Amino acid sequence: MNGSPEDRVRFLEVGYKKAQTTDYRLRVYWILSVGGKGVKREAQKALEKNTYAALREFLETGQYKARDEDNCVEIMRIVAKAKPGSVVFDAAQEVMDGSPEDRTRFLETGYEMAQFADDRLRTVQIYSVGGKAVQKAATEALRKKTHEALREFLKVGQYEARRLDEAEAAKDKAQGKGKDGTGDGKATGSQESKDGKASGGDKQQEQAGARNVSDVHASRGTTGAEHAVAASGTDSSGTQLAATGAGSATPWAIGGSAAALTAGAGLVIAARRRTANER
Repeated sequence: MNGSPEDRVRFLEVGYKKAQTTDYRLRVYWILSVGGKGVKREAQKALEKNTYAALREFLETGQYKARDEDNCVEIMRIVAKAKPGSVVFDAAQEVMDGSPEDRTRFLETGYEMAQFADDRLRTVQIYSVGGKAVQKAATEALRKKTHEALREFLKVGQYEARRLDEAEAAKDKAQGKGKDGTGDGKATGSQESKDGKASGGDKQQEQAGARNVSDVHASRGTTGAEHAVAASGTDSSGTQLAATGAGSATPWAIGGSAAALTAGAGLVIAARRRTANER
């Protein structure tokens, strides 16, 4: 503008296009440095041609086609990693059938929003099956309503809280075992005490019975050997009859019964004599 009219004419005819080519080249280099695989490939082709038309075509249309190609590849990676049925999976599948603008919008904002929805759902699911500490940590993460809080809970917080619940459960289990063991010991001791008392009572009854039999035999003049035979015969007959029926032990049973009858008759005679003397 400060030159001559000829300079201005020359600029419009030749200089302008050269200046634009230089600007285009700089812009393509910048896009090459930040673009994806497809964008880099197309930018490199334009730079190799190094013409005004090639650079302009890349900047006006080529870079956008290449960028959508890169976006499609990135979204397919997301689909491959996502769980079928998740919000991320469904949203990614949907934008693959949409426009290039839809795919760009998904990668810029939609993907983050879909991840937030999935992480919130996972946190709620963990809360529903977790212990007290897990539920407390999940509630705190949900109340903050930020993606960072949910990610922290899912990556670290839930495991720390789960260890606390497991430690508490182990403590309760140990205390429960101790109580059960003490109760069994008391019950066993009580039962043994009762059994011991019952056994002692049976022994006392047996001793009393033995004294009565001895007194009866003494009044009738029965010898200690006869008493031993009678008592032994009575015990063995009971066992043998229960096991094999009447057999070789039967004479001992008859002898024992006879001794018992004799003792009873002696008691009756002694009673009658005392009554006669009193009269």
